[in-house]
Amino acid sequence: MQLLESKGAENYSPQGVGAVVDAVEAANADADFTSLSVDDAVTQARTTAANDAAVQQALAENRLPTPTATPGVCIGDCNGNSEVTVDELIKGANIALGNSTLDACPQFDVNGDGSVTINEIITAVNNALRGCQG
Repeated sequence: MQLLESKGAENYSPQGVGAVVDAVEAANADADFTSLSVDDAVTQARTTAANDAAVQQALAENRLPTPTATPGVCIGDCNGNSEVTVDELIKGANIALGNSTLDACPQFDVNGDGSVTINEIITAVNNALRGCQG
């Protein structure tokens, strides 16, 4: 968990966390911690995992994508008027919650993964507060 926290644990899905944990466990499978204090065992396990190529690969491959705006697109602006309103934010929240489909406002799906994430909602809220930065 310390490795995930150093990379931003919120940037990993539950499946991604599981993949990283599996890689860390595999990296430390042959380690012998019996003669070590708890603190020393944690340090050794963390160092072993941090230096393991498979763990680093799991950390990189399972990180959630960071949304980036498509130039000229205002995230959350469902009707294309260069403003994000409360009703448009509600549409985005409903899409994220599964109460509505992406068809209701595809402008929320910044990274094109077919879903609306909290990062995309936050960007839309910022656009509502500060204006579109497209």
